[in-house]
Amino acid sequence: MLSSDHYSGLLNIVSDLVWSFALDGQKLLYLNPAVASIYDRSSDELQSQPGLWLDSIHHDDQPLLRKNLAAITENIQFNQKFRIVQPDGSKHWLLGFFCLVFDESGKPAYIGGTASDVTSRMKVEQKFDESQAIYDSLVESLPINVFRKDRDGKIVFANGRYCKDLELPLDKVIGLDDFDLFDEELAKKYKKDDEWVLQTGLPFHDIEEHASGDDSIFVEVLKAAVTDKHGRRIGIQGMFWDVTDRRKAEEALRSAKELAESASRAKSDFLANVSHEIRTPMNGIIGMTDLLLGSVTNREHRDYLDLIQTSSQSLLKLINNILDFSKIESGKVQLESQRFNLRDTLGDTLRSLAIRVHAKNLELIVDVAPDVPAEIVGDLTRLRQVMVNLVSNATKFTHSGMVKVVIENVGFSNDKVNLRFSVKDSGIGIPDDKLAMIFSEFEQADTSTTREYGGTGLGLAIASRIVKLMGGELQVTSTLGKGSEFFFVGAFHTDSTSFVEKSDLLDGQTVLLVVRNPEMMASLTKTLNYWNVRTFGCDDAKKAIKLLKGMALAEDPIPLVITDIDLPEDDGPTLALWIRGDDVVAKTKIIFLTATNISEGVFDRGQLGIDDQLLKPVKEQDLVDSIASVLCLVEPVTTSHGTRPVDENSSQRALRILLAEDNLVNQKLAVTLLQKAGHSVVVASNGQEAIDKFIQSEFDVVLMDVQMPEVDGFEATFQIRKLQTQAQHRVPIIALTAHASAADRKRCLAAGMDEYISKPFRSAELYELIESQTGYRSKIETASGGQAEAKAVRLVDWAHAFETVGGDHQLLHELIKVFLKDRDSLVDNIRNALESDNDKELRLSAHSIKGALTHLGARESAELAMKMESLASKQDINSARSVFEKFASSLEPLTAELKEFVSGK
Repeated sequence: MLSSDHYSGLLNIVSDLVWSFALDGQKLLYLNPAVASIYDRSSDELQSQPGLWLDSIHHDDQPLLRKNLAAITENIQFNQKFRIVQPDGSKHWLLGFFCLVFDESGKPAYIGGTASDVTSRMKVEQKFDESQAIYDSLVESLPINVFRKDRDGKIVFANGRYCKDLELPLDKVIGLDDFDLFDEELAKKYKKDDEWVLQTGLPFHDIEEHASGDDSIFVEVLKAAVTDKHGRRIGIQGMFWDVTDRRKAEEALRSAKELAESASRAKSDFLANVSHEIRTPMNGIIGMTDLLLGSVTNREHRDYLDLIQTSSQSLLKLINNILDFSKIESGKVQLESQRFNLRDTLGDTLRSLAIRVHAKNLELIVDVAPDVPAEIVGDLTRLRQVMVNLVSNATKFTHSGMVKVVIENVGFSNDKVNLRFSVKDSGIGIPDDKLAMIFSEFEQADTSTTREYGGTGLGLAIASRIVKLMGGELQVTSTLGKGSEFFFVGAFHTDSTSFVEKSDLLDGQTVLLVVRNPEMMASLTKTLNYWNVRTFGCDDAKKAIKLLKGMALAEDPIPLVITDIDLPEDDGPTLALWIRGDDVVAKTKIIFLTATNISEGVFDRGQLGIDDQLLKPVKEQDLVDSIASVLCLVEPVTTSHGTRPVDENSSQRALRILLAEDNLVNQKLAVTLLQKAGHSVVVASNGQEAIDKFIQSEFDVVLMDVQMPEVDGFEATFQIRKLQTQAQHRVPIIALTAHASAADRKRCLAAGMDEYISKPFRSAELYELIESQTGYRSKIETASGGQAEAKAVRLVDWAHAFETVGGDHQLLHELIKVFLKDRDSLVDNIRNALESDNDKELRLSAHSIKGALTHLGARESAELAMKMESLASKQDINSARSVFEKFASSLEPLTAELKEFVSGK
């Protein structure tokens, strides 16, 4: 037999409390170390002081424990929870078991006991009880019906409101199902709804209609699954509430809205129909008047005809405004999406308005912030309409000073840029009490009988509606006698090619601006500073000549003067004569800024020695091109503001092309080649974006990359062809692919593509393929020059690189800069794919960088990238890792060579 020491040793290592007491329950006969630990007292102290173990129990728990101990001879055993209070006041919950122990003769010998520390469990239970109480209180106070069912549909809980509506007490409701409470048809619906929630785990929401006398009531229902701690769905939690009043109010509002919309449509349709009916005879009147003006010689009769013509044109303008307004109001106007250069297109539009502005001796200033993207995607026609309206309106109400157009970048969000357009003037201003009405149709701030300024009051109303279609709001601030500012913020789409990195063409150059208007001076100075041009400024000719001579004598000559032809006291031609007649500054270059109402006969460019002439308002690119040309920073070429011969071949037409390509270098190459050919390009960075843009706008041809993220080229083509099922004209889709086998071509054609071109493609190939699919030739011939500039170096096949871009040195320069900028991120994508064993991501990343390298003529690195792509297709990640090491090593000398080319060394 085992000794008593053996059993004592076992009890000493037990974590539960083990003890024994005399039959009076006071004296401790035995206790293991766990007892002393939980009491935070020594064993000797507990055993030497009878009753101490009982006195240390919480006073709320002592009475029951003493009672149970006193009755143990009758009950033999009992269980009880009680708290031990340690000397420092800390409390521990114990779950104790006490039992009467008998000796060999069957007489009671002592009381034995064990206890477990359940403090943590009691805290959890306490929190649960508190949470349950809060939940019960919340559910009972809610003004909605709440219930819970088990998986069999039996009700296990319901709040008071639910029971009240059923007119049953809770104890009668528990255990019933829907068939016990509702008619069979409704019960079947509820059962079906419950089963759906239990099967899917998704919440169920519905608005039910129930008959109530001669009317109906509407009840909104929400059901969700109840889960146990293992996530198993064990029942349904539901709630519902009466929404009859809300539903009836919504129906009344909907009816009123439909009635108002119907009336609005009827009014707009009437305006549109009447406008169209009037336009036909008006065009006849204008046309016949033109014919008569060409044959009538009598002065008086010609005056009559001129009056008819002027009145007809005014009336036609009014009709056009009414027609435009009716279209917008009836919702028949939808914004288009096209890619355009904001500075150039808006500059051209404003220049056409400058004639009227300059006729009133006003300055028209255009100030575009440097961080405004070069190209954006939006509705150019409607943007022009708004800006023409605002500038024309400002011109009408301004008698002296200026009209200024300001465009600023106020923030990016995803692939959109928010641009703030404002038109400021120094005109008569608008009274505060008239500001709220000027955007209303047929309203004007000037309602006097003199009608000094004329107009219908439709222009600003139309502009305001268009701005709302753009997601903005046309607003105005004004001060009487000082002028007004109309402004709005419009959102436009951008992509990777919208932001063109500024060249260093004008870095370090020096220019003197001689401009009388301080606003124009500030605008031109800001533009030149952005191009890193050191700029001096003055507002009259005498100050200018003094500054020029002073700088020259200080051995810091100013090589270029840009002067306004209209200056106070002494004008621009006078300044030019002074410069040409002074030996110190005679070689200074001169550019004239002239208004549209000044004819070239006013001054002799040759006699004055004028190097170039720019029309106001000055477009940024015209200014840069002119400076570069005058200072001989570029080879003599026709600048953007000069005239170019127009090829009259009828087969040449600008096409709208959708380019679906995810690689930035490939995007840049294709966009530049297509734009050089006179086409407009909309870029999509993946297949899904291509589908969306195809839906949004019309295109003449689609260039579709085969391998793209999210949705590849094959799937995108399939979706586009589905969209064109009923279309009369099938838009050609040309595949862009790095694969060139007959099988690949067959797969492209089978997917619905019309033709394909393998990358890297040549500019001539691209133009010829587009011509074969559309019937329209490109407006340029592929350049054969430039190859002479190719450098015979080992890592880059420069002849191939120049051939890719049609000999365009500047384009190749830009492509290399884009690649160098994105190189690290492209390599990191491959590295991350290898580290995560992601063969799909590796294949796409390797394919992307391979295309860029191939276009640049980096054959060795491109072949290693192609090898990684192939290994990724075979899911051979380990082999791809070893190839990646060689690939990464090859990029270092390649990068150095590309940087050398970019720096021009």
